[in-house]
Amino acid sequence: MVDVPVNKEVLIWARKERGLSEEEAAARLKLTRDQLAELENGAKLPSMAMLDRIAMKYQIPFASLMMPEPLPLVKRPADFRTYEGQEPVWDDELLVALEVVNAQVDFFVEIRDHDAELFKGDALRIYDDKTVASDVAAQERKHFGLTLETQKAWPTPAQAFRYWRHIVERAGAFVQIMGLGPENLCRGFSIFDDRSIPAIVINGDDTEGPARTFTLLHEYAHILIRKPGVSDQNRKNSVERWCNQFSAHLLMPADQFKLDAVALDPNRTWSDAALRKIAEVYKVSMSAVALHLEDVGLAKAGLYDRKLAEWREQERRKNQKKSKGGPPMPFPERQVHRLGVRHVGIVLDAVDRGDIDSLEAFELTDVNPKWFGDLKEQVVERQKIYGGVR
Repeated sequence: MVDVPVNKEVLIWARKERGLSEEEAAARLKLTRDQLAELENGAKLPSMAMLDRIAMKYQIPFASLMMPEPLPLVKRPADFRTYEGQEPVWDDELLVALEVVNAQVDFFVEIRDHDAELFKGDALRIYDDKTVASDVAAQERKHFGLTLETQKAWPTPAQAFRYWRHIVERAGAFVQIMGLGPENLCRGFSIFDDRSIPAIVINGDDTEGPARTFTLLHEYAHILIRKPGVSDQNRKNSVERWCNQFSAHLLMPADQFKLDAVALDPNRTWSDAALRKIAEVYKVSMSAVALHLEDVGLAKAGLYDRKLAEWREQERRKNQKKSKGGPPMPFPERQVHRLGVRHVGIVLDAVDRGDIDSLEAFELTDVNPKWFGDLKEQVVERQKIYGGVR
């Protein structure tokens, strides 16, 4: 086998880029610690087969391993996760998604610098997380012009998610749905740095509809207080707790929520049946209702944790069963669903205005240019139904 003259520093970079210790990387590559050390200190050059294995196991493009010098490590956002007291896990899917979204943000910065007109929209407001979360939620609802009557009239939780997504995109954020690893370890993340392109990513393994809506608004809260990061929506971290409260109060304004909850369950049993009825009114998840019942003082502390433990496995089985049924979503529709109307709309507009070419648009959408017409139809259709994004 032919040895390949690669820069040993690039091999170290690739391992660190995936957040792997030397022991973890050696196990993944089926090498001993000493064999990995020989590759990383330059004592031994890798074969082509070994480079293929490294690229596959690290989920790093093969071409990146052939670079003359390593790239800077991708800067990780703040990590607010404290799941069951464990150290947060940087799953491969999460790290890859972080790389992809950062690259997209860089690309959008270039487009904006060339044609700022494409990025017109509402200016994202800024709040202090020392402000009462319910007050901020009330201000945002007022800014959106969203009434409870309108929200309650939305037909299904899935459609409610699409309406909320369009509201957030209209506010200027990009919203994507991507695989981020197990949802109990990461519900989503947000990016908003000196590039001034706010991005929200929701775990594609998260429950469809109502649970995604809560995650969306939780991450939106992170952006509003300018503390973006990786979330599991725990209540131990003060920032996560504030974002939970904001999301709950935005979805379920406290005064009316308390009236509705007591009317639907006068004895305050907070059984699954009662929680389901309340959730159906607001098009939210039962877990969001349980969390909010505690927060507004209608239920004793511990209801949310107890119910969540009961539902987690049940929801996972339900989602797996749901994902296997029904016809597959057409590819253009699936890409708009995954990337968001704002993302796809700006890319297609940039092509039409000559700001980027079809190849660059392909890189940003993963859609062959011959399907751009179908993408445009999906964007226009969703804008008609849920309201223009820009």
